Amino acid sequence: MKEKALGVWGRLGVPGVTGVPPPPRLSASLGPSPCLLPVSGDALLLLAEFLKIFVREAAARGVRQAQAEDLSAVDVEHVEKVLPQLLLDF
Repeated sequence: MKEKALGVWGRLGVPGVTGVPPPPRLSASLGPSPCLLPVSGDALLLLAEFLKIFVREAAARGVRQAQAEDLSAVDVEHVEKVLPQLLLDF
């Protein structure tokens, strides 16, 4: 499981995880290059689990918002309406 999470983060280009170099600087105004902090595999697994829970909760709240408006389909606007409270809850 740990290798799977590291592989996913490596494919996403997260610097320092699997030896993937950091992305090039976009502008000279960004200042010196940011220092890279090592991230353990356990921390990545925890973050992945947190994001799964967050997305599921956002979807569930979007469904409830659509139902409150007597609509059968969930749209982006429904999730946008519940997002401020969701961020406060997390």
